[in-house]
Amino acid sequence: MWPYLRKLNPHAVETQFGYIVALYSVGQCISAPSFGYWSNRIEQVRIPLLAGFCFMMAGNFLYLTLPFYAPMHVAIVMMVARFVQGCGTG
Repeated sequence: MWPYLRKLNPHAVETQFGYIVALYSVGQCISAPSFGYWSNRIEQVRIPLLAGFCFMMAGNFLYLTLPFYAPMHVAIVMMVARFVQGCGTG
């Protein structure tokens, strides 16, 4: 991810990359208990699993659109994408 971030924004700093990497785990920490509770509440796994896949697709779509953002916004959009993907894997 670091080479891709630097390609899209040559002025990106390592601190931004650290936040990008960390937000994936933050998304997992937030969504895992939520999906677990939801799954237990409705007594099935299928719907929460499909919701997680939708989150993953949304995060991947944000990755797909990264080249179309201004270089100064690329790191922020990548942070959002990683957070959404983390929520999907939770």
